[in-house]
Amino acid sequence: MTDAKAAEATSTAETLDVEKIAKALRSDTDDKAKKDARAAVRTMTGTWEHLPVRIRSAIRTDVGRFIAAGKGKAAVIEAGYSEITAERALRDLGHRG
Repeated sequence: MTDAKAAEATSTAETLDVEKIAKALRSDTDDKAKKDARAAVRTMTGTWEHLPVRIRSAIRTDVGRFIAAGKGKAAVIEAGYSEITAERALRDLGHRG
């Protein structure tokens, strides 16, 4: 990734309300706020490593619920995550897509 793309990813994340997104992703309900948060994550550009730590942690929490429910990568993507984000979260949780 070029420095320009990394800076763009950081800039995008900074303009979004990181705490609001993280809180919505960690919530137990699958409401509009969580769907909006997933959509916001999808708009973030750059690599998984360039996402704010709070966002990555919240994504893993959210994806962990899919795993606990016996669902896989397809369900995570259907919920609104990009394929690459789903793959990285599942990898971090010790699962393959």
